[in-house]
Amino acid sequence: MKAKDCKTLAELRAEIDRIDRKLVRLIAERGGFVRRAAELKAKRADVLDPARIAAILADIKREAEKLGLEPEVAEETFRAMIARFVAYEYREFDRRQKKKKPAARKPRPPSKGRAKRPKA
Repeated sequence: MKAKDCKTLAELRAEIDRIDRKLVRLIAERGGFVRRAAELKAKRADVLDPARIAAILADIKREAEKLGLEPEVAEETFRAMIARFVAYEYREFDRRQKKKKPAARKPRPPSKGRAKRPKA
């Protein structure tokens, strides 16, 4: 259904709600790939890639223009989403690094009893 086909506000809202549910599914799918990216990155510094973000935003603006969407709406929406996913990726990266580090070993107390003989 197209927006122009809706005859009532209720119909419009129902269609918007339908689209929102699709968007959430797509964002969740994107999140799975972001989680995987955090797993593949070797260094925390690799999480934020300003050149990649700039390229994504440029592509989004071009696509928005082709589809008749105000480019600023698309750009700001994606900026917000990317910022939240970058924060999420940092958390995932940090969580994974914590799992990798072995627990610190407590020093052994000195043994009681016989003293060790020095080696000859």
